[in-house]
Amino acid sequence: MFRSPIAKAFYNAYAKDGSQAESAGIWVDREHHAGIKLCDMGGLHNSIAYMKDRGIDISQEVGTELTQDMADRADKIFVMAEEEIWPEYLKNNPRVVVWDVPNPDVVEPEDAKQVGEQLEALVKTI
Repeated sequence: MFRSPIAKAFYNAYAKDGSQAESAGIWVDREHHAGIKLCDMGGLHNSIAYMKDRGIDISQEVGTELTQDMADRADKIFVMAEEEIWPEYLKNNPRVVVWDVPNPDVVEPEDAKQVGEQLEALVKTI
C-alpha cells in the first residue's frame, strides 16, 4: 500500500509535461484501509519520513482501489502487485507496465529507502 504513493509523488515531482499520476492499489482492504490516510497507518511512517526527507509530503495520500474505469482512462498503468491477484481487466492490457518492486510486510527505514530509490529510478525512465 505504500509503493504507489511514492511512485506517484516522484512522477508528479519530475513530470515536465504537466501530466499527473494517480495512485491506487490492485487490492485494498476496504474494511481497514480504503480511504485511510497513510499517516494513520502505523507501519507506513517510515515511508512518509523517507519522502519527507526528500522534500515530498505523502502523508495525506489515501488508500484507493484501482477500478476498471480508472484503468480505462489511464495512458499507462504501472503494476507492482503479483500477477495472480490482478483483476481481469489488467490481464493482457497493452497499457500495463510491470515493475518488480518489493512489498515488505513491515516497512522499516531501510526498506523505505531501498524501495524509494528503486521507484525513483524507475520513474526517471518514463
